[in-house]
Amino acid sequence: MLNLKYYVMKYLLITTLLMACQFMKAQESAEAEESPTFTRSYPFFQLSEDGLDSWQEVKEEQTVFVFNKGADEHVEWIFDGTKNKIYKTSGVKRDSTDDGSLYQAFEGITENGTEVMLFLFDSGTMILYYSEDDEAIRFINPDYLESE
Repeated sequence: MLNLKYYVMKYLLITTLLMACQFMKAQESAEAEESPTFTRSYPFFQLSEDGLDSWQEVKEEQTVFVFNKGADEHVEWIFDGTKNKIYKTSGVKRDSTDDGSLYQAFEGITENGTEVMLFLFDSGTMILYYSEDDEAIRFINPDYLESE
C-alpha cells in the first residue's frame, strides 16, 4: 500500500511540474509576440555624402521596405532590383527632431556587415544613415516633395 501512495505522489508531482512548464512556455510565447509586418514604398530618393545636412538632387527609383520580416524581424530592402536585409541590433526608439518631426529609429547591420541607422518619420519619409561613412539615403514619398 505504501508503494502505491509513493507512485501516486510521484505521478502528481511530475504532472504538476509538466503543467507549470507548459504554462511558463505559453506565457513566454505571448510576451515574445512578433511585431506586425508592414511595407513602405518610395518612388524617390536623395543621397547625401555629408551627413544629414546637404542633400543631392531628387532621383526616381522605386524602393520597397518590408519591416519586421521573419522570425528575426529584419527589414528587407528592395532597391534597384536587389534585395538586401538589415538586421536590428538595438531596440526601436521613438523621438522627435528639433523642429518637432516625430520618428522611430533603430541601429542595424546589413548582410555585408555595414552598420546603419534607420529613421522612419511619421511624415512617411525614411532615412538610411551609414554612420561609418557619414553618408545617407533619404527615401521620399510624393507628399513630402509637394510640401517642400
